[in-house]
Amino acid sequence: MKPFISNISLEKALELIDQLNLKPYFELWHFTFNISYFYTNFKFIHIGKRYLLFPTTKLNQWSPFVIFSNFELSLEPLSKHNQHNPFWFYKLSTFENFLTRRSNESHKPKKHFPSLETYPKLQKKLDVSFDIINFSIDNFTMYYDNLKRPDHDSATTIMSILLKNYPGLTQNWLRLALLKQDNNVLAIALIIDDGKSISLQNIASKMSSHGYGVFLCVEILKYYSSKQYYSFDAGISAQYGCYKNKIFLDSVYTTPLNNLPYSFKLLNYLFHFL
Repeated sequence: MKPFISNISLEKALELIDQLNLKPYFELWHFTFNISYFYTNFKFIHIGKRYLLFPTTKLNQWSPFVIFSNFELSLEPLSKHNQHNPFWFYKLSTFENFLTRRSNESHKPKKHFPSLETYPKLQKKLDVSFDIINFSIDNFTMYYDNLKRPDHDSATTIMSILLKNYPGLTQNWLRLALLKQDNNVLAIALIIDDGKSISLQNIASKMSSHGYGVFLCVEILKYYSSKQYYSFDAGISAQYGCYKNKIFLDSVYTTPLNNLPYSFKLLNYLFHFL
């Protein structure tokens, strides 16, 4: 069966995605999958009734490479023995479902946070408030720089790096998530809200045995679950940060090449399109 490979524009890509009902692989989502903001040129491949559509260039190392297709591409789940950088991801449903899953997967659900058993106890103990506000560089600088570790980047540097990595990013998507106690900010997170998903960019919290940073992540998840958002992610990065394995329960390695049908593997071997 003769393959068809073509380079197409953004306009044509959007048209084909709609006409052929193409979906992101493995039901993943990331704000960069809003391709109109971040990409201009695409490659379209079809063999018989199978289609692949993807940008001709990768945006950066922190974002999953967006691939639209009309067939399932399976991905590798997390493994303690795999050192590659995963896409930290959780597909939202209800907050109770999240806590139930955490309890079922924990060896000590009465001790480990978050779980059905530990969340209400810590919530009562901390007696904190949670808020989401629109982004302003003044608020981000004031709160983040006050809480960050001395060796971590400043708020100004973080924003400079973010806009460099995502040149099409609209500031309308930026939010600040705050954890407060008596009007004192105990933790802050910079998040991207594209109306469908939430992407955690940076977080800073007051040093404490209470784990304010983890609790803030749980509150973000709880809030956007109630808003019926699709997913919560932290992009692609190494396995560091105590909160990641606690929150992003559907994380995967976003390298679908090994799971492509043989005909597409052969094409990739010849033309190196992935």
